[in-house]
Amino acid sequence: MSDDAFRIFVSHKHEDHDLAMVVKEQLEGLMTVEAADRPIECFVSGADIVAATDWDSTIRRALDRSHLLLLLFTNSSHRWDWCLYETGLFTRFDTAEVHAVACLHADGGAPPGPLGSVQAVPMGLDSVTKFVKHLCYETHEMSDNWRRGPLAKDGDIEERHMKKVAKTMVDAFNKTLAGVEGYYYPCHRVVLDVGTADDESGIPMDGRVVVGVGQTSSFTLSLFGYGSVPPNCTWEDILTHLDAIEADWRKELDRAYENALKGKLFTPVCATLTAWDDQGNTSRSYKPLLYEIQRRSGDRKPVSVTIVFDRLPDGG
Repeated sequence: MSDDAFRIFVSHKHEDHDLAMVVKEQLEGLMTVEAADRPIECFVSGADIVAATDWDSTIRRALDRSHLLLLLFTNSSHRWDWCLYETGLFTRFDTAEVHAVACLHADGGAPPGPLGSVQAVPMGLDSVTKFVKHLCYETHEMSDNWRRGPLAKDGDIEERHMKKVAKTMVDAFNKTLAGVEGYYYPCHRVVLDVGTADDESGIPMDGRVVVGVGQTSSFTLSLFGYGSVPPNCTWEDILTHLDAIEADWRKELDRAYENALKGKLFTPVCATLTAWDDQGNTSRSYKPLLYEIQRRSGDRKPVSVTIVFDRLPDGG
């Protein structure tokens, strides 16, 4: 592998191509200053593949030449098979020790379950600025395939230039999320990532709340008394916030989950919970419903759980 440039493979879904091009332009623009020792080169499929070439072999060559794979994980409700395939090729499926993969994901969300050990970068201004600085000044820590030290010396690139690059990337990411056309969900939904959980005796307490378009919204989390999306929020956090660890509705929901995993029919939850309203008062009654469980095709392990909270009529 040549070290004449630091090469980044930008993995993205086809519909996020414009976002990928913004990321490419901004990251490559970091190294236009004279102080940079080595340039950054970003490979974006669709833009850097010449017509009539062998797509698969070109992708493989680009992966082989890259020092870092950067996954743009936007709408978690979409299928990410191809991006995970690219990541698997890049890491040789060695997900236990991943030192050269970074995942840019929605602020308040998380990387996809199979990539729980990668460098996760929430798309907030502070975290992306930190990522950019890390890339420039501590390059060797971003990739175990890079042997030339930092791309630039500490202080050589102006702080405001890095923040401008980070803000442009964050704005493009948020614009992509805002432009996603999806379904309208008339009920509140809490989507949990349970791909790394081992316990199937009830909904895993360490299941991470997935925040984003078509997933768990900040408005839904306000039902549980959260004024903003807490970082790395889990199912246990929600239950604790509601003082519902031993609540009847939670126990019924766990039984429904266990029966569903065994392929058994289960009765709807009868117990209700009282949630917060817009004024911060616990005055609204909701009934939780186990809506969906997604499982891996191989070992059938659950990876995602969707719980719907249906509001009952006032006084119901």
